[in-house]
Amino acid sequence: MVAGKPIVVTNIRGMNEIVNNNSALFVPEQSPELMAYSIKLLLQDKELRIKLGNEAKKVASEILDIKVNASRVEKLYESLLTA
Repeated sequence: MVAGKPIVVTNIRGMNEIVNNNSALFVPEQSPELMAYSIKLLLQDKELRIKLGNEAKKVASEILDIKVNASRVEKLYESLLTA
């Protein structure tokens, strides 16, 4: 995602907290045919690759941003101290 590449993920618990429908293609678990179809779709559709890749890079930079994460941890600590 950081490299701006589109991804195909299985729709397992927690994955939708990291990526969204605008940054990845989701397929159900245990669905190799749908996984293959989704990969083939990305290989054939340049616009979709670019769109998903750009959004994936944006999402990854937000998730991995040190300042954003430090701020989240600070807010968590503050909420725990005032509880």
